[in-house]
Amino acid sequence: MKQIHKLTTLSLFIIFSLGTIAQNNLPPVCEIKSDTGSYQNLDRYHWQILEDRSEKLTIENVSKPPFANRFHTYDSAKGIDYSINTYWLRYILKNRMAHDAKISISGYISYVDIYTTDSSQKWNHQRTGILVPWSKRDGFKSILYIPFTIKPGEELIIYQRENYNYIYSRPT
Repeated sequence: MKQIHKLTTLSLFIIFSLGTIAQNNLPPVCEIKSDTGSYQNLDRYHWQILEDRSEKLTIENVSKPPFANRFHTYDSAKGIDYSINTYWLRYILKNRMAHDAKISISGYISYVDIYTTDSSQKWNHQRTGILVPWSKRDGFKSILYIPFTIKPGEELIIYQRENYNYIYSRPT
């Protein structure tokens, strides 16, 4: 099994059961090829980051030019700029198995907003995070994970907005 390696702030917990947006500069697709349930991280080759200094960018902004063209590969040599509290990540997962892939995306930071599109290309929004009130959390509220099911052969493009209150959470 080819491991999905480290992603600074995004963790994927992949639990498998038994049972799009046109852009030219999207990151390479991360393929799910095995149904081994484990905690895994995406390597930085498979995701891109966009700094949101204003903290006002929306999914409509970042999914289209000019902001969509500003996503870039994370440079670990430069590290995290703690003067920026909000970052956008984007990545694509593809299920290469013959059955559904069930994954959950970690939201164990201050605020996490996750956007995916449905067949009508409308944005689906889910939110979780340490500082999100229980009543406003989506997904697995107590463990701060958002679950998804990816059908065989399906690609899921994910945009993830991460907002850090550095007193409570810091990217690693």
